[in-house]
Amino acid sequence: AAPILERLGLEQDEITRNVLKLSGGQQQRVAIARALASKAKVLLADEPTGNLDPVFRKEFLELLQEAVEEEQIGVLFSSHLTTDLEQIADGVALLEQGELIYSDFIESLKSRYCLLKGAPETGNQLKLSREPGIVGIQVSRVGFEALADLENLSPNLRNIMENTVQEEVDLSKWMYYMIRH
Repeated sequence: AAPILERLGLEQDEITRNVLKLSGGQQQRVAIARALASKAKVLLADEPTGNLDPVFRKEFLELLQEAVEEEQIGVLFSSHLTTDLEQIADGVALLEQGELIYSDFIESLKSRYCLLKGAPETGNQLKLSREPGIVGIQVSRVGFEALADLENLSPNLRNIMENTVQEEVDLSKWMYYMIRH
């Protein structure tokens, strides 16, 4: 446990002290140290980076990644910080009001969905046509952005896509359009 404590910036007495007397970040570090020291095969982590400063958050994610690789443990990681998920997760599950609406590997998600961007006229045309391959769309006076499901492209949408910019979707945008569709 000593290397874990050192890596987490904790002293031995902090792990046994009354955690309620520690700061939120220290409490989070103690919880992480206890979880990693337990040698469990699966860790359940609910918002584990929520109270961490950006520097320690990055260090924690690196430590967690090392634990996954070296100790062969699985982690179920619940988070609203999609950048954390993109950094460490192999798969993603999206829940809406307790209901599972999507679950797959991140690689599969990124190959199935893309962002489309273009002129507002094209966005308005897409909005009116209600293309099944468009999961969600936002149109402004300067342009549009839409999440496209590449597994549900109609011939019309394929033609429209020739005049749009296509970008890889990040989890934050993907999640937004999946929930706000």
